[in-house]
Amino acid sequence: MAKSATDVARLGPLAADLSRQYGQLAADATGAAATTSNADVSSRIRTGVQELGRACLELVKAGGACQMAPQGDTFAQRDVADSARHVSEKVECL
Repeated sequence: MAKSATDVARLGPLAADLSRQYGQLAADATGAAATTSNADVSSRIRTGVQELGRACLELVKAGGACQMAPQGDTFAQRDVADSARHVSEKVECL
């Protein structure tokens, strides 16, 4: 989504796809956390997925703000890029 900040027409579909994929991950993680016998691993799965969810939410919000901002608003574009970077960091932690 970070590169799409300059092509705001792509942000909506990308946000919808991100939300769909996160929903699938959350469902899969629920099953994984429930089936592991190690409580620490289960907790880390849940916590990691929750943190990723918050980062995804912030990215979707930044994308919406970028769509509403005037064309070429570098602050809105930077927010999208920063939020995308935060999502990537959370994915790496999983």
